[in-house]
Amino acid sequence: MKKSVFVMLVAFLVSTSGFAQSKNISMQAKSANGKQVVIPKAGKKAEAIFSQTTMLVDGKIYPFLAFSYVSCVGDSLTGKVSVTVEATAKNDSVMIAFGKNCGENPCLRAVDLKGNLFEGSFVENGYQEKTLPIDEAVRYVFEFEQIPVGLDRFHFVKAEYEIQNGETVFSSQDCNPIGVKYAKIEWKNL
Repeated sequence: MKKSVFVMLVAFLVSTSGFAQSKNISMQAKSANGKQVVIPKAGKKAEAIFSQTTMLVDGKIYPFLAFSYVSCVGDSLTGKVSVTVEATAKNDSVMIAFGKNCGENPCLRAVDLKGNLFEGSFVENGYQEKTLPIDEAVRYVFEFEQIPVGLDRFHFVKAEYEIQNGETVFSSQDCNPIGVKYAKIEWKNL
């Protein structure tokens, strides 16, 4: 009798742990650096997770080109906000040019938490099409003007591009734009 109860208990634990495991897997996401993050259901922890700055890169270009978020800085005297990202080529034949193949959309845009849309421009290394050095980070600066001083963060920043890896061309027409989610603005000169 004890043996059959033990077997039933083990079978129950295995079946419920499989359910719990599949439930946890559906509640996980990958951050920009590839680490898995468990998404909490509600409360302050959930707010903290959903307000972390995250870099989004299309899976088609990630094998040969990595992006990382650097900063989002606003100047309260001018109302300009600069978003800086870095691109690192994983081989020696990667070329990138932001502001190409945008279609009818603005090439660079940001949206705040209320849905206000801001169009931007490429300041540093933006429209230049050049081969990136392998394993060395190259900075790109995106600038937005007339941003209300005190705006807490951009909900999303998108940058259209054209990238070449050897003879293969990737653009925003067939890949997702480079994105930064939850870019908290650090205001200077307040």
